[in-house]
Amino acid sequence: MKEFLASIVHRVFAEGTTTLLQESARFTPAGLTDVCLGLRADMRNCLASLPDVAFTARADAPSGEAGWTAGQIISHNTDRLLWVLGEAAATLGVELDSPRELITQHAARVPLVLSQRTALGVLAGATEYVEAAGPLLQALDKGQTGARTHHGTMGLAAWLLLACIHDNDHLDQLRLREAS
Repeated sequence: MKEFLASIVHRVFAEGTTTLLQESARFTPAGLTDVCLGLRADMRNCLASLPDVAFTARADAPSGEAGWTAGQIISHNTDRLLWVLGEAAATLGVELDSPRELITQHAARVPLVLSQRTALGVLAGATEYVEAAGPLLQALDKGQTGARTHHGTMGLAAWLLLACIHDNDHLDQLRLREAS
């Protein structure tokens, strides 16, 4: 899985030879939802095995994502997941119900430092949100597309592919915390 996502990231973001919409054409929304849920299960397993120090902010940590705690990774990842699902719903002409307060309270583009317990709860809640939103969005998908953001023209599968790419990137970050 990691290899196919890496090759897509390279073609879309490094080379600029294709788009997320073009790359997503070979996948089904249901299949991409399953990939996303699998990545989130891997994130949960990794997060649960991390030591307390992985959730503690350090004054000497590098700036930006490289210095984020495991909890900050989950806070940011959840914010972007909610954004992606909201954009996917808007592309289909619907609005999703708001996620549980635990999720919205701790999801932040500029990430919050979360404890392991809170990070696991936020990840679980966001995963449940994907499980609920996925079938709803898939049922409404009639091939609608729209150019709503800097990602260009996107349809449901393209938005879900972006979620998978983002989840995979942050799973790699969590695994680095595991190896440290």
